[in-house]
Amino acid sequence: MSKAINKRPLLSTTVSDSESEDGLDTEIYEANVSIPDKKPFLKFPPKDRYYLAYIVFYLLGINTIIPWGFFITADEYWMYKFRQIHPNNTGINNYTHTEILEQRTDLQASFTSYLNVASAIPNTIFLISNAFLSKRISQRTRMIGSQSLIMILFIMTTVFVKINTDEWQKLFLVITLITVAFVNALSAIFGGSLLGIAGVFSPIYITAMLGGQSLGGIFAALTEICALWIGASPVTSGLIYFAIGDIVLLFSLIAYVILEKQEFFKYHMMQNLREQQPNFSVNTEANFVDQKRVSYKQILKRIWPFGLSVFLVFSISMAVYPAITVLIESQDKGKGYAWSDIYFVPVITYLTFSCGDYLGRLLCGHLQWLLCSAMLNHVIIYQFISKTISYTLC
Repeated sequence: MSKAINKRPLLSTTVSDSESEDGLDTEIYEANVSIPDKKPFLKFPPKDRYYLAYIVFYLLGINTIIPWGFFITADEYWMYKFRQIHPNNTGINNYTHTEILEQRTDLQASFTSYLNVASAIPNTIFLISNAFLSKRISQRTRMIGSQSLIMILFIMTTVFVKINTDEWQKLFLVITLITVAFVNALSAIFGGSLLGIAGVFSPIYITAMLGGQSLGGIFAALTEICALWIGASPVTSGLIYFAIGDIVLLFSLIAYVILEKQEFFKYHMMQNLREQQPNFSVNTEANFVDQKRVSYKQILKRIWPFGLSVFLVFSISMAVYPAITVLIESQDKGKGYAWSDIYFVPVITYLTFSCGDYLGRLLCGHLQWLLCSAMLNHVIIYQFISKTISYTLC
């Protein structure tokens, strides 16, 4: 069946006489050429009813940080798992919080550093690889598959809470670090894919996702503080702590599946596909011959100042948090005060950091003029150098 070639640009509103005549006189017999839609996908764009999509993006943002946040903030649980084994603390009921206040073992002192390395390396590798995986693996597979696997690994971690690992602490350490590596690799795929989806929508949805990431750290810290406030044993509080994480991950997965079925979501994803494929048609197949490719070199050329700033900020932050900051203790530690013995590290190390992170993300929306200033990079570089020297001398 023959089709007329439409040479008018997709966004053009007028058609010249020559174009009309040319369109009538020319025919082709190639099956892979289709006529673009002249009408919009929907007459009126659907609205985000009840701010459902906004709330889900916030929840998905929380989900990107929940796995890592819950692993690093469960400090008392890990100290219990890697404690020095002697006849007085072989049973859970015989273990008290005062034993954590004793001198830490090598595993206890080094665990947070191991955790940081096991988190950062796979996260960085797969975050970069995600740009290439997006061309080979569908969006739905990356989003639902990564969340499902993270939830399975998190449930496995929850099961280990009730398993006695006293006789094989080093093996348990290896299993935990491997789990953390896989969880962070999957989180990088999930987070990168989510950011790509959020970019299709209005900027407020990117803000919601980024705000959810910092809110996830606050949620993890508050959950740990509440678990300690209950006053239960490290095993019981750890079980409650990780079980809450399992529920949040499951709820987030269900929320995304529901979001995919909303007209608001489908409309924006379809619009994005139409913009990427100039010859895209709802009723006919797409022609990819004229699809424009964006050079990664051009992208890096435009974003490198901001990328450098983010790199320097995270370099100094992740160098000390939480591996070094978790070792900071109150000067009143061991005197029997609940604040100095129990709540000091969760509040000062984790909650304060997450609150500052959240505040910074909120303020950046009102200080965009500063973000565009070249002085910002100079300030961050000087801050990076000064803090690196000061932390080294401490």
